[in-house]
Amino acid sequence: MDINNRLADLHARTGLKKSFMALFVALIAAVLLLSIALAFKTDKVRTVITPMNIKNSFWVDDENVSNEYLTEMGTFISQLMLDVTPSNVDYQQKMLLKYACSSAYGAIQNDTGAYAVRVKETSSSSMFEINQVTPDSKHNRIAMHGSLSTFVSDKRVSKLQKIFVVNFENKNGMVKFCGMKETNEKDIFGDTVNSPI
Repeated sequence: MDINNRLADLHARTGLKKSFMALFVALIAAVLLLSIALAFKTDKVRTVITPMNIKNSFWVDDENVSNEYLTEMGTFISQLMLDVTPSNVDYQQKMLLKYACSSAYGAIQNDTGAYAVRVKETSSSSMFEINQVTPDSKHNRIAMHGSLSTFVSDKRVSKLQKIFVVNFENKNGMVKFCGMKETNEKDIFGDTVNSPI
């Protein structure tokens, strides 16, 4: 059978003309091209987060976080780890573990658990007063300078200047705490210091 006869037969049965069939083919091709483009789309999604007490806005995307976010999270993590008393140390540990990354969860749990036992056995408390922060958003970490006061009962037994670095992990915009270590003025980010807290 001739192609013209087939087209005429199709037109007679469906009522479709050649121009409509061409339009349908073009629409199907466009849908296929858009589907392929969507499948290979690599745009980053940036989520803008505003804290409850609005001081600064900050952002998190798939690979990076803003310095403001590191400052807020680093301050929060340092409070959970260093502002402890015998009565709140267990709660602080539970809260801290909610923010721990999976690769360091066990180490953080062991270290904070041992610290909690020591705090309760010695009836000691500590408080870290931050006076300077140095964020490093390229490596998802922040150095916090301040004074760490230690109390036994109600008496202050020490007040020392310390620098602590809090490390974070960013996986697809989910920022998790991966460890904290003490550093010094010569190497504030502790690139040569290996001992985590």
